[in-house]
Amino acid sequence: MELEEVKKKIKHLEYDEIKNIKDEIGNIKVNLAENNLLTKQCVDSNEKLNDTMNSVKDTMLVMSESMRQSNKVSEELALSVKSLGIKVDTMDDKFGNKFQEVDNKINGVNDKSKIDILEWIKQNWFGVVMSIGAIAYIATQVIK
Repeated sequence: MELEEVKKKIKHLEYDEIKNIKDEIGNIKVNLAENNLLTKQCVDSNEKLNDTMNSVKDTMLVMSESMRQSNKVSEELALSVKSLGIKVDTMDDKFGNKFQEVDNKINGVNDKSKIDILEWIKQNWFGVVMSIGAIAYIATQVIK
């Protein structure tokens, strides 16, 4: 009988307890395979994320340099516009002064020509009267 009992215990161990252990080991294998797959997917995802972040970093560096250049160009343009404005103001003042000088000279010449003719007549009144008399005498002789 002991042999029968040992056979029963072996069967009980083999089918009941070992079967549960085998089932649990099978479940662990399935879970381990799923975990390995998920871990691989996470690693792949992290590598892609790392590549994307490197690409974003490179793009940001290019954008930063572009913005620096744009700011430099804007500053140079602002300085050029300011300088041009100063030059225009200076030229406007110079032209205004020149036009005023020319206007003054024209008025001076105009006034001077009037004054000079009058002064010349005053200084040479005798010659003017004699010339008018001579012209009048010649005109009367020609008309007769």
